Amino acid sequence: MAVDVEAPDRVTKVEFFAGDERFGERADGPWEALYRFGSTVHGDVVLRVRAVTESGKFNEVRKTVRVNPDTSLPSVEIRAPRNKETIPPSAFPYTIHVKASDPSGIASVDALYAISGETKMLRAGKATSPIPKRPDRFDVSWDQVPAPGSYDLRVRATDRTGNVAQTNPITIVIP
Repeated sequence: MAVDVEAPDRVTKVEFFAGDERFGERADGPWEALYRFGSTVHGDVVLRVRAVTESGKFNEVRKTVRVNPDTSLPSVEIRAPRNKETIPPSAFPYTIHVKASDPSGIASVDALYAISGETKMLRAGKATSPIPKRPDRFDVSWDQVPAPGSYDLRVRATDRTGNVAQTNPITIVIP
């Protein structure tokens, strides 16, 4: 981590922190320190740099970074509706059943749809909590009835470290 420091007095030290752990201190420039995130560190980490002047004044800057040693994608599948299923308007709000899992946990599940053949996706709904007693099952409520037609429906799962996986689209028909 490297910073530029400007101060009205001479800077006597610059300290570097990851969370509450001080990992570096410099008494003169260049104002930089190396920090290696261990394999057990993941998620959001607040990095702080504190500069102290000769007269005892100090200032601190913070930046939150996301550390992601987890590069594996979550698994996600649409359990209902099934491919080529017809969903009548009277079935709305419709519940989309999703199975999603990841060792780091699932942060959210988004159900997205588009008119078949189009690329512009709209959100059908989002779930951030699994159904009770089923940590890998999510119910997404699709409240708004789309116009009659054929639609591509897919689900995107995001794990707690920011990895995203998406299902292949299935086709549904609104008569």
